[in-house]
Amino acid sequence: MDFAAVRTGQDRAEVARVLPERQLRYVPDAVRALPVPDGTVCEYYRSNGNLLDQADVYRLCYEGSRLAAKDVLPG
Repeated sequence: MDFAAVRTGQDRAEVARVLPERQLRYVPDAVRALPVPDGTVCEYYRSNGNLLDQADVYRLCYEGSRLAAKDVLPG
């Protein structure tokens, strides 16, 4: 995933082109407990593909079809 290339305001279809096939299946409780921007729905992705490594979590929050916020959260 090219997280740096993702920009707020982009349409979900544009963002989808650079996303991995799957979202993070099990989001850590500490990450899920963090507040999300009002009126958004968030998706979570691993910052790397190595399942054995500790990895940060990329959080992408959408308001409707537009990316409203993006964050790197400690995993």
